[in-house]
Amino acid sequence: MRDARPGSLAIIDYMQLLDQDRRKPEIAVQIEALRSFAAQTGVIFVLLSQIDRSWDATGKPFPDMADVRLPNPVPFAAFSRACFLHDGEIRLDVASA
Repeated sequence: MRDARPGSLAIIDYMQLLDQDRRKPEIAVQIEALRSFAAQTGVIFVLLSQIDRSWDATGKPFPDMADVRLPNPVPFAAFSRACFLHDGEIRLDVASA
């Protein structure tokens, strides 16, 4: 991706896999490295994630950052936007913890 033009899109399918290989840095370190790389190069990263099974659509129509399924903490401040999909609808938010 070092040679990618600003505005290029990189998609990481299943963010939780970044946390699976214990030989790699913890997920928070990897996310910060991606954020820094994006800031330096203009590459846009999209990280797809699962929502925790405890989220209940009857309590709120869309999940939010608190519902992202994570085995270990992630610095959500590293993300600029969040997009949630549910039941054919979409909601865009500013990312925050």
